[in-house]
Amino acid sequence: MPPFRSLRAGLRALFHKEAVSRELDDEIALFVDEATRANIRAGMPPADAARAARARVGSGTAVRERALSGGWETAIESLVQDVRFGVRGMRRNLALTTAAILTIALGVGANTAVFSVVDAVVLRPLPWRDADRLTLLQTDDVRRALHREPTAWRTIADWSNASRTVGSIAYFATQRVTILPTDPGGDRGRSRSALISANLFPLLGVAPLRGRVISAADESQRAAVAVISFGFWQRELHGTAAVLGRTITLDDAAKGGASALTIVGVMPEGFYFPDRLTEIWTPATTWWRFERESVERFPSWARRWTAVGRLADGTSVDDAHAEFTRIGERLAATYQSSVPDFPGFGVTLTPIRDVIVGQNVRATLWVLLGAVGVVLLIACANVANLLLARGSARQQELVLRRALGAARIRVARQLIVESLVLSLAGGALGALVAVWGSRLLGVSAAAYVPRIDEMAVDWRVLVFAAGTSVVAGIVFGIAPALRFSGVDARESLSGAARTVGPRGTRTHRDWLVGAECALALVLLTGAGLLVRSLVAVQNVNPGFDPDGVLTVRVEFPPESPPTAAERAEGSPVGQLRGRARLTLATAVGERVRAIPGVTDVGFVDDLYRIGAGNTAITIPGRIEETGAGELTDGTADAGFFSTLRVPVRAGRLLTTADAEQKLRALYTPVNTALSLAEKERQAVAEPVVVNAAFAKEFFSGQDPVGKRFCVEPTGKTYWYEIVGVIGDMHREGLEHRPIPEWYGPWIPSANGRVDLLVRAPGNPLALGPQVRDAVMRVLPGATVVSISTADAQLGDFSALRRLQTWLFTAFALLALVLAAIGIFGVVWFAVTERTREIGVRLALGASPAQVMVLILGQGLRTPALGIAFGVIGSLAFTRVLSSFLFGVTATDPATFVGVAALLAGIATAACWLAGRGALRVDPVTALRDG
Repeated sequence: MPPFRSLRAGLRALFHKEAVSRELDDEIALFVDEATRANIRAGMPPADAARAARARVGSGTAVRERALSGGWETAIESLVQDVRFGVRGMRRNLALTTAAILTIALGVGANTAVFSVVDAVVLRPLPWRDADRLTLLQTDDVRRALHREPTAWRTIADWSNASRTVGSIAYFATQRVTILPTDPGGDRGRSRSALISANLFPLLGVAPLRGRVISAADESQRAAVAVISFGFWQRELHGTAAVLGRTITLDDAAKGGASALTIVGVMPEGFYFPDRLTEIWTPATTWWRFERESVERFPSWARRWTAVGRLADGTSVDDAHAEFTRIGERLAATYQSSVPDFPGFGVTLTPIRDVIVGQNVRATLWVLLGAVGVVLLIACANVANLLLARGSARQQELVLRRALGAARIRVARQLIVESLVLSLAGGALGALVAVWGSRLLGVSAAAYVPRIDEMAVDWRVLVFAAGTSVVAGIVFGIAPALRFSGVDARESLSGAARTVGPRGTRTHRDWLVGAECALALVLLTGAGLLVRSLVAVQNVNPGFDPDGVLTVRVEFPPESPPTAAERAEGSPVGQLRGRARLTLATAVGERVRAIPGVTDVGFVDDLYRIGAGNTAITIPGRIEETGAGELTDGTADAGFFSTLRVPVRAGRLLTTADAEQKLRALYTPVNTALSLAEKERQAVAEPVVVNAAFAKEFFSGQDPVGKRFCVEPTGKTYWYEIVGVIGDMHREGLEHRPIPEWYGPWIPSANGRVDLLVRAPGNPLALGPQVRDAVMRVLPGATVVSISTADAQLGDFSALRRLQTWLFTAFALLALVLAAIGIFGVVWFAVTERTREIGVRLALGASPAQVMVLILGQGLRTPALGIAFGVIGSLAFTRVLSSFLFGVTATDPATFVGVAALLAGIATAACWLAGRGALRVDPVTALRDG
């Protein structure tokens, strides 16, 4: 039969069954009449002819069933019947059904919620064409272990000309900008812009929503144009239709004035590059020092760009890395550098998804998805045990079906379908759990998990939930199906094994509980290690006292550009302006200190750092400028150290007079042609304090106070003199070791950003409005960007670890509860099956304690075996977690022993509760009913 006719006939058989049945009856009757007439023509009497015709056809019902079973619709009808039968069975066992559905709902819901995060952060495509082919190219400073450093434009041009594995290379650099209001009296806006090459947007393969992107002509002509994001258009320009050709003005303190940009394009909604904070894109050539920097290769001030390239077809990252290694070797042989801090020509290629998401975040999400998958397996094992128990109760029903001719595969299919019905019902409820769980995860992780705002319970997540439900149904349904579909009908009907129950069923249940214990132990061990790591992080001494310290991020107001006369006068004007800003900062500090409850006030450029330090210094008389490791600098006023209670190890702290010394040092002319020794002799050095790591790295075994060092020894050399040594501070979070750093006196800059620190007892956040008011009274044009506490900001560094730890621990505890329920259920059923035996033992004089010991001994054998296998599995699994651990090893004996003891104790309690219930049964009743 042609496919279309088969489909039509099957649909008609499904939806017009009575009509098809009547037609078959008519055909059967017609066949019998024709056969009867044929028999009569052959000489048979009419009665015998009719009887022979009916015998030839057979039973009408059998004929009808054979005729209707020939099409594809029969399988569907049979499946529908199995589903109906399963639903009726669920209604007859509401307690078991409810327990199974809730168990699966928890497992599927948790898996779906975590998958929704993984889908949004890791799996969902990035908003660029073939984003998986995009890679960032950055300088690899092997000597200082800084592998993702910015690069000079000339080097990027060399890469672009020499590479064949990367088809197109663009470059960019981001910066913080302030947007001047278009309306008088309006507030200044804050955003981030990117200076980009003209080929960046074509490389990304994204067309603008309106207007055009930056062109090669814009780049060559250094045109003051900008492309803006959809969000910027809506927020700052209120979504006006006449956006193209409109001007936005940025406060450009670097150029000493304002920069007016004409909008030429708007990018589509959802587009971002390189991150969501960047909302304005302008030609790279408009950077005020681009012309000077573009001819340099070695100085640190020329290395500001990050390159992005698209891998050529058929090329992998490894291929490109090998090629760029060869390119770097050729460049190193061609261009010899005399700049001490030049990092060389090594290249790091990183897939752009790894940069945006971060390897740590991605690994965390996969580990959590694996953990919640283990929870689902334990849930499946529990439901399988419930179904095995139910199967024991309905064993006679299944035996009768086999005895009446039902094939084993038919019985197995019925049991699998019943499991799938349960699982899909649990999955439907689990989808609702996932919606709630996804929202909770989204709120909890919004600040430190990139792209989580793209999370949605959409068709992809729902397909995952449905697929997970189906797989779970098959997983927990296969054990009962295999066990009861192959039951021996003769043995069961004869009453064999009446006393002790089906041995095979007990074996299946024991194996399932053993697997539950092993899996639960693996999760508990991982959770224990993560909890110990979190405790170790929280016990790290930060090197300062963050309690009771308010942090207020302030942006100083812009200044009018220098006049022609001021520019002609040069250095004295710069010093005067610097002193004026210092006076304003001092006034801010005095006004804040006058607020009741405030005990200390200080300023620092950035209280906390994000990213590696990459500063280089030169110490007179030494060839190496930094040695190994990282190095960074900062600026602070005299009150910063006392506000944070930073200990002084040697010398003194910075003073107000040191800021004046810095101003003289900044504006003292330097003859670059002099030798380094002569420069030092003539230099005005800036006073600085260094931390203990700095002193140990560069002046080990010496007193560093009074020692000097410099930067840019071959250029406009700048000198520092150490006046004090302070203790190390964990300014990159408690998990990172302190790196060498120095602090110079803080001098405010126009439109510069600073952290104002205020120490006050009690709740410092309560002083936030008063501090804001004090700042704005002295600096009317300033912007208070944020108000927080030093303690909360320090905690943010470990926020992802906390979320990971508590989620993993929650999953492990859920697994523990499910395993305990499974152990209790198995022991309880085993005790129930042995009620008569227990009654006999009690009747023959066995004490309750002896019976309890027997129950505990037999009940704990399976959990003990599961714990043993779980320890072996944990040794393998914790290696996966090793990169997440802090202050504890992946094979920490205390964690392994403690977790095993906890699970053993839970298993003992579950067995004791089951045995206690059995001992309450009257022996006479047990002997009569057993």
